[in-house]
Amino acid sequence: LPCHHVQSQAERSFDGRLVFLGNILPEHGIFTCLDAVEELAAGGVTLTIKGVLYRKRVRDKIFARYGHLIKTGTVTLDKTYVDQDKIIGFLSRFSVGFCLYDFGIISKKDFNYLSSPSGKVFNYYAAGVPVIGTDIPGLRSVKDFNAGVLLSEPSVQGIKQALKEISDRFDFYRANCFEAARHFDFTQVVRPYRDFLIRSDSYG
Repeated sequence: LPCHHVQSQAERSFDGRLVFLGNILPEHGIFTCLDAVEELAAGGVTLTIKGVLYRKRVRDKIFARYGHLIKTGTVTLDKTYVDQDKIIGFLSRFSVGFCLYDFGIISKKDFNYLSSPSGKVFNYYAAGVPVIGTDIPGLRSVKDFNAGVLLSEPSVQGIKQALKEISDRFDFYRANCFEAARHFDFTQVVRPYRDFLIRSDSYG
């Protein structure tokens, strides 16, 4: 859903802190993200995974394949619960947020995946966190507002290139996230209707 408020636009710089928010699934590119972070770890890039990890085989693979990244703090599995009214503040600590879909796994005929905007993207916007996502109609706003970089498909090289593009122009992408957040802010959208109803009621 569109965000209800926008994080303070205090200045900050790209620091390589990445966040993967939501269902932790191969379909959502988790292993591609981890592979990219593994290659970029020497440069100080980190990944916080915050979401639902309900498939045992996925959890087992993460610990077996990427346990060394968890031990060094390069990858963090954050299991704490964050209320919706605090999620923007939580996300504002990061430089990039992922919203990927792997259509090598997901059916390319799945209209819901292709067309539905992901709610976490609006949270990223409100927190001023540029997005690395998949180039599908549902994420078109990322492209329309230049609020991140969209990939034709998740790949390590694509993520690395997108991170370089965002880090090189971080202020540009971050400002565009806030612009997108203002555009989609529910309170701003409904305000004219609210004011109309209040005026109508006052006239009996």
